[in-house]
Amino acid sequence: MLRHQQLLVDLWPEDGELLERVQPLWTVTLEAAEASGATILSECSHQFEPSGFTGLALLSQSHLSVHTWVEQRLLLLDVQSCGSMRPQVIVDRLAAFLHPCSVEQRAFERGAGEQRSRGAGEQERRWNRGGRCSIQ
Repeated sequence: MLRHQQLLVDLWPEDGELLERVQPLWTVTLEAAEASGATILSECSHQFEPSGFTGLALLSQSHLSVHTWVEQRLLLLDVQSCGSMRPQVIVDRLAAFLHPCSVEQRAFERGAGEQRSRGAGEQERRWNRGGRCSIQ
């Protein structure tokens, strides 16, 4: 059976300025997607004024989206995947670039229907670096 996974990740980077503009963050995201085994069919991004952006990539395995809220120092990542794609690679690459103070990550198995009990396909992971990071 083909594995379908949805990964929802909230990252609060130490440096909120990295969230202000499409580049270089969107390029890092797309390179991470390719490293995860994804095939990018098309992509688009929109720069908001005065800051923040949204990016969407259509993948042969499904899709990924990134939304930034500079005023909250927050990046939201949503990756829907199937097959052998490894979405955790995207999270790890973004974390290496952003140096987040805190991360909340939820993974869901999708499309399993009655083959599993309610909630059995959900996993959650959280971590916080603490130190000089203060999330407001």
